[in-house]
Amino acid sequence: MSRQSGRLVASVAFALCASVVAAGCGEKETESPRSGAAATPAATATASATATASSSPAPAAALDQALWPPPDQVTNDPLKAARSFVADYIGLEDPQLGPYQEGEPRAGEIEVFRTGEDGSPLDSILATLSLRQLDGTNWFVTSAQSPEVEITAPEPLAELTTPAGIEGRGRGFEGNIVLEVRSAFETKPLVSKAVIAGSMADLEPFDADLSFTAPPGDASGAIVARTGSGLTSANGFAAFPVAFAP
Repeated sequence: MSRQSGRLVASVAFALCASVVAAGCGEKETESPRSGAAATPAATATASATATASSSPAPAAALDQALWPPPDQVTNDPLKAARSFVADYIGLEDPQLGPYQEGEPRAGEIEVFRTGEDGSPLDSILATLSLRQLDGTNWFVTSAQSPEVEITAPEPLAELTTPAGIEGRGRGFEGNIVLEVRSAFETKPLVSKAVIAGSMADLEPFDADLSFTAPPGDASGAIVARTGSGLTSANGFAAFPVAFAP
C-alpha cells in the first residue's frame, strides 16, 4: 500500500470513530414508542389521567333548561325522572312509559303511552319526553311534545313578558285545551286558561293571552298545555321551559 493510500484509510477510520463517539456522547432524541411495544408506567398513568379528564362530568347544572325534577329530588335514573314528571308535574296517575331511548351523549327520549280501560298500555302515544343529564350525572326532563297539542309561540327558553301571548294547535275533548304558565319546578300554575281548538282528527289553531305575576326572584318558568279530554289517562300534554323578563 502506498503512503497516500494509508493516509486515506486512516482518515476514513478516524471519521467513523468520531461519528460513533458523537452519537454516544450527545443528547438522545425522544423516540416515539414502537407499535406493539409495552407502555411504561408513566405513559400509562398519563394516558389514564387524560381519559379521566375527558370524561369528567359537566360543570354545574343548567337548571334553566329543566322542567323537572327539582334540585332536591334529582335522580340518576331517567325512567324514574320521567315517571315523576308525568305523575307529579303533569298529574297523570300510573303513567305507562316506554324504554329509555338514547340519542346524543347524555340525552335521550322516553315515550308516554295512552292506557286502555284496564290500565294496560296502548300503541297510541300521549307525549314524548326529552331528557338530559344537565349536571353530567342526574337526569332532567327538558321538554314534552305531543301529537295532540303543540305550542308554536313562544319558543322554548324564550323570554316571557306579561301578558304572555301563546299560540299553537291542538285537539281535545270538545276542543278544550288548557294552557298554563308556571314558575320553575312548580306543579301549581301562576295562571291557567282554557281555549278551544279542534275536537276531531285534525289539530286546530288556538291563541290566548295569559297575564301573570312571577314570584320575586324567579328568573325561569314553564309553559304547559294539556288537552281537555275528560279522562286523565287520555290527556295529551306539551311543556317546555321559558325565562321571565326582568
